[in-house]
Amino acid sequence: MLGCLILLASCTTLKEETSDCQVNYHETIVCNNAEIYFEELLTDSRCPIDATCVWAGEIGLQFLVDGEKVELYLSPNTETKPSRKSTERYAIELLSVEPSPRAGVEIEVKNYIAHLKVEEKIKRNAWAASRAQA
Repeated sequence: MLGCLILLASCTTLKEETSDCQVNYHETIVCNNAEIYFEELLTDSRCPIDATCVWAGEIGLQFLVDGEKVELYLSPNTETKPSRKSTERYAIELLSVEPSPRAGVEIEVKNYIAHLKVEEKIKRNAWAASRAQA
């Protein structure tokens, strides 16, 4: 019996807690315990919302997530330019970027706002987790 309890106590589960947040260019936020700094606009070739384009274009942003560089894209080419990446503790997904481009209007980099989904991977004792649900 004691052996079973020790075995149960040593089991762990991974639980993810998710938060949606937004971060302005060159600002730092804390989202779901992750410190996120919007460091750089890498590219913005998105089709203006008031134009007709043959390609949707893409946008790429660079963040520091707890000091680790993370590049995220909104792009048709999701294999080489992913919108979601993981670090050891977090999974970060770029959901959208404001403002949307307009034909003939240049967006000042300081006006960019990134909308992110941040999942914190929490390692919990399985026995404690089952007790918390009871």
